[in-house]
Amino acid sequence: MKPTADLPFHYLRARCFYVFSFCLAIFSLTAVVTFQLTAFSVSQWFEPIWRTASSANSSGVQELNSQTIDGKVLQLCALRDELAGKFNQLDMAKLEGFCKRELLLINVRNKLSDLDNISLQRLASSQKILDPLLRGITKGKDKEMMNRTNQLQQRIDAVGKMVKDSVTFMPLKDLRFESKSEAGHTWFMSSFYQSIEDENGFLHFPSNASKHRILCVVGREHSDGTKNGYGLAWRDYLPPNSTLLPGLTFVAESNYDYGNLWHALMSLGPFVLWNSNNHSVMPKRIVLYNKGAVVHEMGSWISEVLHSVIGYKLPLDILDYGTGPICFEQSLVNRHSFGSLSSESRHKAFDMIRSKARAFCNIAIATKRNDVSAFNFTLLTRAGGRSFKNESIVSSVFEKECRKVPGCHFRNIRANNLSFCDQVGFLSSTHVLVTVHGAQLTNAVFMQEGSHIMEIFPKGWLEFAGVGQYVFHWLADWAGMNHEGTWRDTEGPECIRPEKERLQCFSIYKDKQVGYNKTALSRWSADMMKRINELQQRIDGMKEIVKNSVTFLPLKDMRFQSKPEAGHTWFMSSFDESIEDGNGFLHLPSNASKQRILCVKGRDRSDGTKNGYGLAWRDYLPPNSTLLHGLTFVAENYWDYGNLWHGLMALGPFMLWNNNNESVMPKRIVLYHKGEVVHGMGSWISEVLHSVMGYKLPLDILDYGNGPICFEQSLVYRHSFGSLSQQKRSEAFDVIRSKARAFCNITVATNRNDTPNFNFTLLTRAGARSFRNESVVSSIFENECSKIRGCQFRNIRANGLSFCDQVSFLSTTHVLVTVHGAQLTNMIFMPKGSHIMEIFPKGWLEFAGVGQYVFHWLADWAGMKHEGTWRDTEGPECSRPEKERLECFFIYKNRQVGYNQTALSRWSADVLKKASSSISAATNTS
Repeated sequence: MKPTADLPFHYLRARCFYVFSFCLAIFSLTAVVTFQLTAFSVSQWFEPIWRTASSANSSGVQELNSQTIDGKVLQLCALRDELAGKFNQLDMAKLEGFCKRELLLINVRNKLSDLDNISLQRLASSQKILDPLLRGITKGKDKEMMNRTNQLQQRIDAVGKMVKDSVTFMPLKDLRFESKSEAGHTWFMSSFYQSIEDENGFLHFPSNASKHRILCVVGREHSDGTKNGYGLAWRDYLPPNSTLLPGLTFVAESNYDYGNLWHALMSLGPFVLWNSNNHSVMPKRIVLYNKGAVVHEMGSWISEVLHSVIGYKLPLDILDYGTGPICFEQSLVNRHSFGSLSSESRHKAFDMIRSKARAFCNIAIATKRNDVSAFNFTLLTRAGGRSFKNESIVSSVFEKECRKVPGCHFRNIRANNLSFCDQVGFLSSTHVLVTVHGAQLTNAVFMQEGSHIMEIFPKGWLEFAGVGQYVFHWLADWAGMNHEGTWRDTEGPECIRPEKERLQCFSIYKDKQVGYNKTALSRWSADMMKRINELQQRIDGMKEIVKNSVTFLPLKDMRFQSKPEAGHTWFMSSFDESIEDGNGFLHLPSNASKQRILCVKGRDRSDGTKNGYGLAWRDYLPPNSTLLHGLTFVAENYWDYGNLWHGLMALGPFMLWNNNNESVMPKRIVLYHKGEVVHGMGSWISEVLHSVMGYKLPLDILDYGNGPICFEQSLVYRHSFGSLSQQKRSEAFDVIRSKARAFCNITVATNRNDTPNFNFTLLTRAGARSFRNESVVSSIFENECSKIRGCQFRNIRANGLSFCDQVSFLSTTHVLVTVHGAQLTNMIFMPKGSHIMEIFPKGWLEFAGVGQYVFHWLADWAGMKHEGTWRDTEGPECSRPEKERLECFFIYKNRQVGYNQTALSRWSADVLKKASSSISAATNTS
């Protein structure tokens, strides 16, 4: 049928869809045969057209986007010339006919706008013809796509197998470097250049340098490292028959024995340093190599050292997982000796080993030997090879010399069979150690820094030991000890061997016993004792100099008297604000104080210039000092700790700090007022501190005699609460509010908008700034409250209420009206978002200065809404000469407050409407 303008548009459209589907089938089948069109794919154009038509007709013509379809048809037909070379003449003729008919239909469509039911029915019947054809086309394309996907997957699998099989394993022990196994480029995993190691000599896998490949090893040979291999593989393409070990693996190489204390420490010490810098990472295992051969055990001593430092037993993995390669998900490889670390890193590692081992063995000891006048002189002996021929005589020589020095205590201890913690214990309290060269001397790492080591060598060591005779010189230097030289035995027969067998003499000498020379050993130890005694005397003299050099400056610096609360503080003025933390606290001791602690001197309660402060080292306190242990809070306040507002401003920051450091329990608090010692604080601020901290923090008045008082740790705050950031202030008030409610067992909805009802509280006071006619004022506010649905009025007298009473009624107050005064500080217990109305007595505007704004600030900091003020204008004026004008402030301050019924009614009505609206809005929202 030829399309004419007389036919309904959708009938023509349906017929067109049928023809269009036929063309699409032809083109799609052609595409399947040829696999792809080099310049243009018809399916790219046809599929969107049919998807749009199909989805539209499945839900009704109303959803059909004819403009989209027409646009695609126009684009397709515009490309007929480009398609001419891609299809045969028959197909091109069909495409040409399709375009002619479709372009005519588009022209008709532009002339017709109405759709009728007949068109819908005919279009639906056409859809029944189109759907099977479309499903066939889709199925054909899905099959084609599946075939191509399978082919691609086969190629990927083939490439993956090639990648897996291409992992090259090279010998762990590279004999090219055998002659210099410990110098320059390492012979272990030699293809990894030192340039890809980190600053401490570690290789990390995977890494950028390994192109994110992981380390794999092959072979279990424990006698020949050339038979074991290593290689790199991608995590998803491991070599065939591989075993993947999850987590982090330590991999160590040593040219010597892991059973020997010295050699094991030299190999595994770097891991101790790494673990101290990365304590959040827990290695799963350690793998040990000796010249590339797998090691099946390590000495108990080094195992205990690792246990004490890492915090758990690190399993030694002997790689017993069959014959295939073993790959490590993560690995840390060290191929060097401890000596390759920097001096700073070595020193840090030994500090870590010393402190962790003592903690592991529950040994508490002074960190420096100079903390006490007495010192221990230890002779460490051994059984078997390199034991003394006559131990008792050698022991008596050293003991005799020790007795000549005041404070010297001699000990003779046998190294064999001592437990690890026994060794840590007695070496931690040894200040002078004398012993024969051997692995037991490695225990010197547990001695205190600055201790002394005296080393004895057996006969022949000088000629045959090579650099091995210097290893404990190095250890002493790295660990912060003093190596005091050596004595070499000369007794016994000479070892005579041909030149080629001379090395055998070393083994002979090594296993022999050691003789003695009383004169030489006496002189050596006497010289050592003399130097120690002289050094101790010098240290004692220096101690006295240091103790007496502490300078005490005035706590109240009069140079800053004119600006005590602005800029640089006048309290402890030598401490610049730049050394305070982010919240304005001074921490002592600290790096800024060079680890010195705070000391104070003087107990004056009326003149802060007579009280002083200074810094002293913990071990060199000023004469007649009293040391107060634990943490001390030290606060300075320009105002009064009895006043609720001023007390909170001075001590609020400590409450915030305590909440963020709950594991630290301060022992006491010391209060200063303009540098003067304070003997009491108000019960209200004391209760707030109690509620926040969970216990009564004692107020210390420093009544310990006339000498200086030093604080082992102190936290000093010299500013007002307002110096904290807005975020910190808000956080502090949230803490105080929640802790106080918990302390008083008060359960309140966290948001005041949980209920449509709200409480309007008039908080009154007795005496100064009380109302002249309280009943009238109360009736004004109660009357306005009665006009608002849900408003409940309360008149509460502040005086005489307990702390928890105040917390309780303020926790359920949503609108508070009261006269300016300390009682208004209780607003911090109100729900956030509550409303504050503040009344001022006559004269406050002229004389109060910034003090009239303090509760504006508090409302803002605590998350309340300050609804302005009403100022009393009643009463006689204060007439004073200009010089005595300040007296007027105190006269006005202590008067009673009047009222203005019209002003108070209008003001309270506005605030209550605002409160009611916000509550209603929140209630409706919830």
